[in-house]
Amino acid sequence: MQELVDYMVRSVVKHPDDINLDVSEGDASILLELNLHDDDRALLTADDGKLISAIRQVLSASSGQRRGVLELVGDEDSSDEE
Repeated sequence: MQELVDYMVRSVVKHPDDINLDVSEGDASILLELNLHDDDRALLTADDGKLISAIRQVLSASSGQRRGVLELVGDEDSSDEE
């Protein structure tokens, strides 16, 4: 799964050297945390996140017994604390 996500993301971003993909494996799922350049983050989340959503759909379709979960992390990733 990690290689698939890495390939898909590197194919569309402008700063492929700034990609950092951390993987945490559990019994039922694999969490892939993607950190990348701010310009590329904007690219993936543009148009209501259609591109990141498509990558997540491909990841979901390719998952075997363990579910693949892709999350964007980094500086612009802020949680709602209201």
